Amino acid sequence: MKTVVICNKNMSKKYSGATRTIYEQIRFFYNANYKIYVVADTLNKKDVLDTQNEKISFIKTFYWPWQKRLRRRLRYSSSAEKFIQKIQPDITISHGDYPSADYFFTHNNVCLASERIHGIALSQDSEMYQTHVPIFKNKQYKKIIANSNIVKKDICQRFDIDENIVEVIYPSVNKEEFPTPTQIQIDTLKSNLDIDKDLLLVGLVTSGAFKKRNLKQYFDAIDLLPKELAEKCYFIFVGKDTVYPEAAASLQKNKYKHLIKHIPIIDEVSVLFYALDLFVLPARIEEFGRVVAEAMACSTPVITNQWVGASELLEGTSKECIYDGEDTLALAGMMEKVLLDKDLRDELARQNKASVEAISEENTYKILERVLT
Repeated sequence: MKTVVICNKNMSKKYSGATRTIYEQIRFFYNANYKIYVVADTLNKKDVLDTQNEKISFIKTFYWPWQKRLRRRLRYSSSAEKFIQKIQPDITISHGDYPSADYFFTHNNVCLASERIHGIALSQDSEMYQTHVPIFKNKQYKKIIANSNIVKKDICQRFDIDENIVEVIYPSVNKEEFPTPTQIQIDTLKSNLDIDKDLLLVGLVTSGAFKKRNLKQYFDAIDLLPKELAEKCYFIFVGKDTVYPEAAASLQKNKYKHLIKHIPIIDEVSVLFYALDLFVLPARIEEFGRVVAEAMACSTPVITNQWVGASELLEGTSKECIYDGEDTLALAGMMEKVLLDKDLRDELARQNKASVEAISEENTYKILERVLT
């Protein structure tokens, strides 16, 4: 039996993009009859118990929480290297914390993110620079797997990497996680969230990091909507993060702030996606953006911008719902157009559900088989 080692320091958060991608890879290699080892500092015990069997082993490295984060990363990398040298696997995969793997999967483009979010180059003294940049510069990998063409283009140009070395594989969507709910389930969710079921529901759904996801522009665009339309809507933003000062100031002066509500991360996220009449993601940078793909899988109209990797999935009329990321007036105009036209929303919903089929797990497995085995 062939073996694969998958390295990722933090496996405690099942909802994180990297962790979800790793579980996709576990399912892929399991079906391909590999013995799978996952090396991590932190693990979610329930997920491990639900997943572990004779073909899947989770290897927990020794975790020193009192160390500085860069030291912890270096120590984790050393522990992963020792384990890999011991078992000599057929394939090694890194998700950012182990530099010498055969295949390096990118999830965050830290240099581009610093420029887009903060308007400055990433400091060479920062932990993220010292962790990520050497991996690209040392070129020890067989392949880099980028999660969008945005990422591929930037790292090839920034680090002078041959584009043939970089493969784009979008994170997949597991359709079983997004079954169509009943209208009763949707109405119950709205009732539990104290949302009038007769209002159009607009949402920015994310895990957090509101500054990266440009929450302020979302608020600013809402403020630009015509009064007669805005008062027929309810606007939510989902995530565990606190609202950063610039966004808080925008919300405070928003003339529709009584129609805007912050909702923490909820378990019924698939029902929430189906409940939305419009999903908006105005991120400053989103290397992929699973929430876009998940909204599409739930037949939800989507508006996003060219700095969101998942915008590459939008086809047909849905491509008209991509703006440049800077023009708040353009975002508000798109929101107004979609919210006023039920037939357009239905068309976008159909197109999005069909388009996202390209990254179903079944189709992603075919790409992983070509690239990794």
